[in-house]
Amino acid sequence: MNPSSPADMGETLEKTAAAFALGDEQEVLPALVHAFLEERLLVPVKPAPHQSGEPHGSDDSCPPSSLRQAKTPLGPAIVAFTSVDLLTLWDETARPLSVPGPRLALAALAETQGLVLLNPPDSGLILGRPALTALASGDTWLPPWRDVELINALVDQGSRWPSIEGVTCVPTLGGGLLIEVEINGNGGAARDSVEGFASSLKGMERLFAAAHTVEIRPRWSATLSFGHVG
Repeated sequence: MNPSSPADMGETLEKTAAAFALGDEQEVLPALVHAFLEERLLVPVKPAPHQSGEPHGSDDSCPPSSLRQAKTPLGPAIVAFTSVDLLTLWDETARPLSVPGPRLALAALAETQGLVLLNPPDSGLILGRPALTALASGDTWLPPWRDVELINALVDQGSRWPSIEGVTCVPTLGGGLLIEVEINGNGGAARDSVEGFASSLKGMERLFAAAHTVEIRPRWSATLSFGHVG
């Protein structure tokens, strides 16, 4: 399967399988990015007529322009798989090519808005731009919902607006972040607080570097208060 690793028979590799076994998507995504620093992915390529019956190639035989894409709710994404079986279920005519994780991340950043769709339709997990940027650089990805300093900065920003009583951060598709804002009150004061809070985030470079997408959702409640992440 992988010319540089004769033992690779096209199965899901060890660290990748361990990441999927975590179950919870907010735990699975960062674990997968860490696994892909060392373990390959498989991309489907339509074989040329003369390639029929030839062994599976390596990433050197696959220019970025030949990587298959699929539509996702976040935009077009490069399609990648963790095993030959899953790839074949998606397209039995495709030839699987082994691509190192960082190389695939670079291709996705160049060819799309930074999106990789994993194992469709089996899992449909999406790796977004911040995760792929870290992977392409050989770095560990810190998801925004795990970034304590970022979350505390958002909480502090919310505390500056009189109608906002709490800020909660929730993971969304592709490594995005939903910022739920707890509102006490109605009318113009509440609207001004939400709009002011949203405007104040525009200059928060760390937020937009950490999250593929950022969404703000107000919720009306008088029961929550501020508190920092430990």
